[in-house]
Amino acid sequence: MFPLERAFERFTISPATNWARFFNPQFFVSYNAGDAEVENHVLARVGSYGQQLARIIDVLDAVVARLPLDGLTPAERTSVERFRDLSRRAEAAVSDFRGSSRPALSLDAVDRLVADLGELERTDPTAHRALVERLRKALS
Repeated sequence: MFPLERAFERFTISPATNWARFFNPQFFVSYNAGDAEVENHVLARVGSYGQQLARIIDVLDAVVARLPLDGLTPAERTSVERFRDLSRRAEAAVSDFRGSSRPALSLDAVDRLVADLGELERTDPTAHRALVERLRKALS
């Protein structure tokens, strides 16, 4: 018996290359290889997984910016903060990859700032006052 034979008993390697997408060939190592054609069709029509996730994150950013945080449990607040962190890190990674160009300021970004300031006012009033004062000075 091969030393690691048991480790590969349920592991399926089923590489598939779709030559219709020659300039973006994709190889699948999957337990669900029957979906490869559907995946390629969706990717060709809708966009990459990164584009799809970016749209989902954009929508969730807008929803979270309008979320009344005071009605959430501590665990739910933690989830919201983890999502906000993920969103910021994803945006930073894209900016880092593309260079120093920054996306234009948007209403959603301002809404996120306002929501974050509201949360900061509840959790750290001193820091909130300092940031609000800094914004007042910058805007005057």
